[in-house]
Amino acid sequence: MTWTKLGDEFPDDCERAELSDAAVRTHVEALCWSNRLLLDGHIPMRHLGRFAFSQDADRAVSELLAAGWWGETEDGYLLMHDITEQRSREQVLASRETAKGRQARWRGKHRVEPDNAVTNAVTRRGRNAVTRDGTGQDRSGSKPSQEEKEVHVREDAITEAEPPTEETLSPPRPDACSGCGKVGSSLTAGGLCRRCHGEAVSRSYNLDNGRSSA
Repeated sequence: MTWTKLGDEFPDDCERAELSDAAVRTHVEALCWSNRLLLDGHIPMRHLGRFAFSQDADRAVSELLAAGWWGETEDGYLLMHDITEQRSREQVLASRETAKGRQARWRGKHRVEPDNAVTNAVTRRGRNAVTRDGTGQDRSGSKPSQEEKEVHVREDAITEAEPPTEETLSPPRPDACSGCGKVGSSLTAGGLCRRCHGEAVSRSYNLDNGRSSA
């Protein structure tokens, strides 16, 4: 975006030139249009209807030409008054290039590399996992955040849900009762201790009596 500059003496100049309100408006509109398109004050005649919205635009142009504020060219008009207060096309383009270079340097200084971001995140998680103890506090005494608590809860749930591996399962001992698991007792041929064997015989006897009664 460009700017249109008018000095504080502009209203006095308009009064001395005895310009109508339409002429003043048309002149300001032409300055803004020239600065927007970087025309350096050269207004093609075909552009006039695109920015001059006064109902008396044609009469306004005649006034500006008569007052010497505008001049005629082969294909339009040349702004004469207040044009030296505006920045030229060359100055605006140079300023834009300088701004682009400044933005590029700023972005280069503040750019975050993806690899560094991932490494920092992993390092931060690893450090927190090592320093946390069973009380939920680290070695410095600070309490974990809510996010860290949720991570620990999920990790604990996963650990509890894991089934025992083959290494954690102990094979049954040959001298243990297959009923109660007691070790060191004299076992029957069925692998039961005397107590479990008696209970099994009793259940079998009661079951047979119940069938006979029925």
